[in-house]
Amino acid sequence: IASYYKLDPSFSLEEVGIEAQWQHYGFLHDQLDAPPMVIEAEAVAGDPKAVMKRLWGFVGLPYIEAAFEWDAAEVPKGWEHVRGWHNDAVSSSGIRRDDKDPDEIFEAAAAKADHLREYLAHHWEFYDKLQAAACSD
Repeated sequence: IASYYKLDPSFSLEEVGIEAQWQHYGFLHDQLDAPPMVIEAEAVAGDPKAVMKRLWGFVGLPYIEAAFEWDAAEVPKGWEHVRGWHNDAVSSSGIRRDDKDPDEIFEAAAAKADHLREYLAHHWEFYDKLQAAACSD
């Protein structure tokens, strides 16, 4: 929510997207007649190789060691309008953990825009449901 606010201070409650992710999860569950895989970003940052190996196995793809390192590049064509959101990823050469405290980041943003607390409160139940469905080892 804080990173979205940084890019677009006028974004809407629906644009947060966590409720939509939960609805998407439910749709996929119904269509597959089985739970789809849910992966938390923190899990990927914590052990990218193990998490991605599990994901690739789930969807039937082989494990590729070379996928975990890349050359820093320019922002892909079409991403220019969201460059700030993807700049760190594009300029990196691998997956790494973010050491910033997400609570501090949120509180700093919410101090400027109190409605972000309402957005968080609305989406929290959907986040909890997705987190409960997330893969764990």
